[in-house]
Amino acid sequence: MDKYKKITRVLIVILIVITATMGGLIYWKSKTISRKAEVVKKQVPSTEKKTVEEVSTSDISSITASSVLTDSLSTHYARLICDGNTSTAWTESVDGPGIGEFITIKFNGTYKMTNMRINAGYQKTAVLYRANNRPKQITLTFSDGSQQVYTLTDQENAQTIKLDQAVDTQSVKITIDSVYKGTKYDDTCISEVELY
Repeated sequence: MDKYKKITRVLIVILIVITATMGGLIYWKSKTISRKAEVVKKQVPSTEKKTVEEVSTSDISSITASSVLTDSLSTHYARLICDGNTSTAWTESVDGPGIGEFITIKFNGTYKMTNMRINAGYQKTAVLYRANNRPKQITLTFSDGSQQVYTLTDQENAQTIKLDQAVDTQSVKITIDSVYKGTKYDDTCISEVELY
């Protein structure tokens, strides 16, 4: 009987040793595979396209216009559409309502544009808003040459345009296609533009 107890104890010890050894091997193997996967991940260069960030005002490198109005009080520069102040505005300066005039906003890289918020017209006061032309239909042209056309409402506050489809772009050109007529002046104005 003692002989069987001794053999049983030896077998139990052998079984414990084998189990511990196998557990250690499995743990070591999983760690090695994990380390190899990490190394491979770091060493293999990515061929995927870099994720394009969304644009913000701080990403704008320049704002230019096809024409700029200088009146007796000030010059209505293109850059005023991104100064955060609806009391200032870009105003085109050609004869007539400015159909075909445009602003080009360039970015310092390629960004994803999904929306545009615009304060169309000269929104310093209600009187100036009505006195000047406001853009009605505009065309947005992107750096890849694609275009999207939108009709704005005639409202004295900001309105948001959700693009028909998001665009990865280095610039956007806003062209005046038609206008809401002013009661006094034939100049078309835009107070603010935000892109995101």
